[in-house]
Amino acid sequence: VVEAYERSRDSVVNIIGIGNVEVQRWGMNPFGEVFPVPTTRNQRSIGSGIIIHEDGYIVTNAHVVASGAQLGATLLDGTEFEARVIGRDNDRDLAVIKVDPPSPLKAISLGHSADIMIGEQAIAVGNPVGLHNSVTVGIVSALHRELEVGGRVVYRDVIQTDASINPGNSGGALLNILGELIGINTAIRSDAQNIGFAIPVDQLREILPSVLDSEKLNKVVSGLHINGTDPPTITEVREDSPAAAAGLRVGDVISTVNATRVDRAVDFLVTMLEHK
Repeated sequence: VVEAYERSRDSVVNIIGIGNVEVQRWGMNPFGEVFPVPTTRNQRSIGSGIIIHEDGYIVTNAHVVASGAQLGATLLDGTEFEARVIGRDNDRDLAVIKVDPPSPLKAISLGHSADIMIGEQAIAVGNPVGLHNSVTVGIVSALHRELEVGGRVVYRDVIQTDASINPGNSGGALLNILGELIGINTAIRSDAQNIGFAIPVDQLREILPSVLDSEKLNKVVSGLHINGTDPPTITEVREDSPAAAAGLRVGDVISTVNATRVDRAVDFLVTMLEHK
């Protein structure tokens, strides 16, 4: 557990959101009549995030950044950055935010969730109630759970763990014993103890090509799409596109972009974004 934490600790950040939310108060006029008075108040939210690329790309829960508040990310050493939302997938409760560090950050090692076994050790790292980089340990209690809120299924195929998760852990890391990311902590059962849930890391891999889509974000056309697995592999080449003209084909593995080596899908996606 110590070794797993040492490998990942610099990749987990504290996220703070500050913004105004609309609330309704009640007033009374000189005639004693009560009437609603819309107003706003400042609200502060706390969550966690995980650095997935050294250029400052951080994954967290979509609900952590849902308020549209001003965002900040704090590293383990106390360095603070302003952050902005790059994209989100509300169906998976995942979002990617971006900070602009002066030097490369420490990115976490992305594991796989398809081979997780019930009973294996699980390590949660996050910021419960603002306590930076707290570590709790448990096991994978179950797989392929459906998380219900208000009597309806909200998230499917999530990991259940008994590693202690509290408010503020949302968006934090669930690690295996090797210190690899296997899940993004997202929710707890408030009517129970030690029943927490995490979005499997393979779902993060699935949504990254759409959330970090350079065609959408940079308004350029390449004509190719990849899957989220490593190494980056082409899954689609559109006809009459630059990718097709270059002779790229479905199944090709991408190794470099503009002479920059890319070993992981996230490396390819970020490099395409940065080369505007």
